[in-house]
Amino acid sequence: MFNPPYTIATRAAFALIAVAGTILFAIVSGAGQESGIKLAWITGISWIIFGTCLVRWSRLPFWHCIDFCLAAMVIGEIILILSALLALPGPGIVAANLAMAAFLADRFLKRGFPVWKTCTLWFAVLNGIALILTPFFYEL
Repeated sequence: MFNPPYTIATRAAFALIAVAGTILFAIVSGAGQESGIKLAWITGISWIIFGTCLVRWSRLPFWHCIDFCLAAMVIGEIILILSALLALPGPGIVAANLAMAAFLADRFLKRGFPVWKTCTLWFAVLNGIALILTPFFYEL
């Protein structure tokens, strides 16, 4: 299921799951719909920048990188929603983050891109951009 290339319909479904799942996670965990929409913007922008960096530095085909990112998002959203339903949103965020990073590291390693580079991009670019964008969407 998580091996590219995906069809356009699968990509659209995965993107919808990512956006709706982020909003649903915020609602279920008590943050509300407005917060979920802001979070979806932050994560969406972060993933676009992260995906661009993966394409550039891994030199893998564009759609493989996009498909891996979309699959990772689906995995993360499943974990996030389950954790919110179990009233464990904090640990769920950590678990989803690690699961998505591990999934991507595995997929890219199988195509010759080192784990350390995937994880460095993950934590520096994806998480870093999210941290930088947060104050622009939320009053801290």
